[in-house]
Amino acid sequence: MGSVLSVGALAFLTAIALIPWQSGSTALMAALLPVAGLHYWALRRPQLIPGIAVLFCGLTADIVSGGPPGFWVSLYAAAWLIGLMQPPWAARGWKIGRWGLFAVAVSSVALLAYALSYVLHRPLGSAEDVALAVVWLILIYPGLALVLRILDVDRPEEALRVEGY
Repeated sequence: MGSVLSVGALAFLTAIALIPWQSGSTALMAALLPVAGLHYWALRRPQLIPGIAVLFCGLTADIVSGGPPGFWVSLYAAAWLIGLMQPPWAARGWKIGRWGLFAVAVSSVALLAYALSYVLHRPLGSAEDVALAVVWLILIYPGLALVLRILDVDRPEEALRVEGY
């Protein structure tokens, strides 16, 4: 059941990301929204999100956005890998620490997105738009993490004590 809900939550975040948004920073924040879900699950229960789900979300974003093939796949895979590398630090920092780890992850992915878009001559927006999108994502992450935690219905008891949120 948990895997269905986690993949469903990731698909929902991807769907929100693909809605046509008006402003630059809002559109970037929405496009990076799946990064929050990917980071949450990679840090806590990576077995619930199969790699094919990460690939599918990225491919869907690539196709719908009309961007270069592999752009969003690369970014979402980077978010997933960053989240998979962070658990040793997550246990030490509790909730504030995981929030900080998310800030590092989303900042890294946004910087990678900005650099890739520059190299591909397809700008995502100004550096200010990218920074503003990252700040807003960092600010809303605790609320989003709380919703994702509620969806994690069959988590082990020890994960409750160690994982928080």
